[in-house]
Amino acid sequence: GTITGGGRTPPPPPPTSSPDLRVNSISCNPSSITAVTQTFTLSYSIANGGTATAGASTARSYFSSNSTVSNDDQNLGDASIPALSTTALATGTLNLQMANNATSGTYYLIVCADINNGVTERCV
Repeated sequence: GTITGGGRTPPPPPPTSSPDLRVNSISCNPSSITAVTQTFTLSYSIANGGTATAGASTARSYFSSNSTVSNDDQNLGDASIPALSTTALATGTLNLQMANNATSGTYYLIVCADINNGVTERCV
């Protein structure tokens, strides 16, 4: 039989090789902060776990009251990540001070790789 479509073109197949940027590690020193005037160091690494080189990108760090990034989280800063070959790793550190409006409690430091979606990545 004959099949006729509604004028839609099927999506292209996924690329056979593509980068996959991800946060590999994150740590804070000291791990416990006791005063809003206290400074700390956020260290992180971004890895390319894909099968192709990833172009340069931007990672962004946040201070949050929960483990999910949202509009009310404080942007701690951006870091330029160089192009990464497969299995390559980029590391960075930020020297920071506790947010002035923070009250006593548990907070999260979050790092997002490729925050501007500048690298076409594998989605699985």
